Amino acid sequence: INYDDKILKNIRLPKSKIYYFSTKKIVNGCFVKNGCIYFRDTTKVVPGYYHATKIAKVSSIKLIGEHNLSNALCAITCAILAGQQPKIIEEKLAQFKPFDHRLEYITDICGVSFINDSKATNPSSTICAIKSMNAPTNIILGGSDKKLSFEEIFRLKNNLIKNYIFVGQTKDKLKIQAEKCGIKNYVQATSFADAVKQAYSLSQKGDVVLLSPACASFDMFSGYEERGKCFCGIVRELKNAENQHITKTQI
Repeated sequence: INYDDKILKNIRLPKSKIYYFSTKKIVNGCFVKNGCIYFRDTTKVVPGYYHATKIAKVSSIKLIGEHNLSNALCAITCAILAGQQPKIIEEKLAQFKPFDHRLEYITDICGVSFINDSKATNPSSTICAIKSMNAPTNIILGGSDKKLSFEEIFRLKNNLIKNYIFVGQTKDKLKIQAEKCGIKNYVQATSFADAVKQAYSLSQKGDVVLLSPACASFDMFSGYEERGKCFCGIVRELKNAENQHITKTQI
C-alpha cells in the first residue's frame, strides 16, 4: 500500500499482512532515506529484513519523477516478498530504461534539455510531469479536446514553470482557463513545430522544454506515439541547426 496516499494508508484489510512503500516516511516495507532505498520487515515474515536493509541508491533509477520512484518502491517490495535478492533487484533497477513518450529525456541543445511526455493525454498526468521537474521549464500544452478542465494545472503552485506554450485544437480553451487563473506567461503557437521552436527560443541554458500536452493528439496526429516521434524529429532538426551554426562561427 502506498503510505503517501492519504486514503490508502488508513485502509484496514482483515487477515492480511500489510507492507507499505513511501518516498517520505520510514515504514514497514520499502522507503527512502538519505538518497537510498531501504526495505525492512518488522513482522519477521521475510527472513533477514528485521532491520532496514539497503537495496539501491535513488540515483540508480533512470525514471524521472517522484511518482516513478513510488512505482519503483512498490516493485521492489513485491520482488522482495517474492523472494528476490537485493543484489539482483539493484542490478535490474539500474538496467531499467524509461518507455518512449513517458518523461523520456531526448537530448540537450546548448544547455537546454528536451523531455518527451507525449503520453500525458490528461491533466492529471501533466501535473505529475510538472511536479517531476527540477529546473525552469517551458511546457507545451494542447491537442484534441477531451472536454476536460485545465484549471488544476494552472492553479498548481510551481515556481519552475517559466512559460506555457499552447497549441492545437484546445489552445484557445487553454488561454481562457489560464487567464482565469491569473496566468500571463503564455504564448500560442500556429503549429506543432512552431510550439517546439517557441519553447526553445524562450529557454535559457539550464532550462527544460517539456512536451506534456494534457490532451489527446487526434487533432494533428494518429496518436500520442506519432506526436512524440514528431517532437523528437523537430528537436533533432533544432540540434543539427545549432551544431551547424556553431561550426560556422568557429570557422
